[in-house]
Amino acid sequence: MQEKSKILAVDDNSINLAVIKELLGSQYDLITVSTGIDALKIAQEFRPDLIILDIMLPDIDGYEVCQQIRKSSLLSYTKIIMVSAKAMASERLKGYQVGADDYLTKPFDGEELLAKVCAHLRPKPIKAIQQDEQNLLNTLYDKINAVLNSLIKPLFELAQTLESDENISIDKGKRLAEQLNSCINELQNLCEMTTPSGNSENQQVEAGASEYA
Repeated sequence: MQEKSKILAVDDNSINLAVIKELLGSQYDLITVSTGIDALKIAQEFRPDLIILDIMLPDIDGYEVCQQIRKSSLLSYTKIIMVSAKAMASERLKGYQVGADDYLTKPFDGEELLAKVCAHLRPKPIKAIQQDEQNLLNTLYDKINAVLNSLIKPLFELAQTLESDENISIDKGKRLAEQLNSCINELQNLCEMTTPSGNSENQQVEAGASEYA
């Protein structure tokens, strides 16, 4: 079964979000949020293929959100469609200048939104897929490094305890063993993610390559 493309919709108007859900919810993996801060947080975790971004938001505006997203290596290939009730050329130009890929004027036509979404979610080029894989590997490296660093403290405590007290208490020994076991399990899980069977990004690269073969 082909994985659905991921879309993040950002709008402080619940009616607009309901319309977007109705249009896109069944075809795509869709998440909706109503603030710019939430958009930035969810985007890093969700890593959407496309963001439908309203300009007027209650905290930070869509221009700022767009600029911040463009600074993230994890979201370098994410498409951004900015949405606004303002139809002036200067507003559209500003959107493109901060990194938007397209612009939609409110009230938008449902068919136009669908057409723009489909156009921007065509199969990724090989370079984009390879970049996604590299970003994942970098993230895994950071996590594995953090787990290894977290092993140092309980090991050091255990060594100090054994050196100073041969009759180490059962409770303390159990606590240190549990810490070590937790770190080791987390490390094993991360290592499994780097194997072909557990690495969804790797599978995506192979699938993308076959499309262009």
